[in-house]
Amino acid sequence: MKGKIEVVIGPMYSGKTEELIRRVVRRNIAKQHGMIFKIFSDTRSKNENIVSRAGTSLKATTIRSARDALRYMGEKKDYVAFDEAQFFGEELFDVVNLFINRGTDVIVAGLNLDFRGNPFDNVMKIVAIADEIVLLKAVCVVCGRDATRTQRLILKNGEWVPASQSDPVFKVEGADVQTRYEPRCKDCWKVGDNMAKVGRHMDVIPEIYDDGKEAKGVEKRVLIGPKDGAPTFVMRHFTVKPGGFSPYHSHPWEHEVYILKGRGFLRTIEDEKPFESGDYVYVAPNEMHQFVNDSSDKILEFICVIPKSGA
Repeated sequence: MKGKIEVVIGPMYSGKTEELIRRVVRRNIAKQHGMIFKIFSDTRSKNENIVSRAGTSLKATTIRSARDALRYMGEKKDYVAFDEAQFFGEELFDVVNLFINRGTDVIVAGLNLDFRGNPFDNVMKIVAIADEIVLLKAVCVVCGRDATRTQRLILKNGEWVPASQSDPVFKVEGADVQTRYEPRCKDCWKVGDNMAKVGRHMDVIPEIYDDGKEAKGVEKRVLIGPKDGAPTFVMRHFTVKPGGFSPYHSHPWEHEVYILKGRGFLRTIEDEKPFESGDYVYVAPNEMHQFVNDSSDKILEFICVIPKSGA
């Protein structure tokens, strides 16, 4: 029998982690066995626990990516739970399906909308196949009505103002003293105007690809994309560890790549094309390709630009 999917969504301050903990405690009382997973980039709790705003907590296992949870699939479990699902990236959908196909129930809690009011695609894809969906609401700090939005505020010239569309999607609460969040209703929620943007790539939370089979030692950061207000293209930054490689696959869109650092080769169906820092690489639509770092001691680093349709 396949497992069930329970999804708890809502804005910040709506009690999503509290509800996840309640559901897990109930299962534990029923003598069920399982695990809670939290993402390493969520630094609000310094220990291995997930902690709700009400102060309740449960032990969790910290992982770097959703696929890391598959390491525990061999152990018989009645359930697994993922807290702050929006941080786990697109691969969470496939991981959830792998667990339920093995008869393990999955509980997912996370934001359904970012601070701009755009859906988190990875969360909403799971919502679409869920057996149970709980939409929680907070209290609007401005008017007191039900809050369904998360307001991001930034400190500018000594005044707290709404963050602009160009602000990065992910900013962990508490990591920046010039950023804070509030729950708000639709009428009181605001987003600032679009504006030019300068950012540092290391401030962007990476997606990790490192199962050792399809990919090894790869970190991807989406620097600029639709959620930053970019209408046409998406800029990604990749690092590949020595001996690492990206997946060998194809897409309906092209890649424009500039090698920033290191060396390696592009594997295609026809041959292997070597490259080094300062080179550019073009990959045509639907062409099988793989980026390989053949160095034994140096990082490969490159920029890859794709159309918005590939994001």
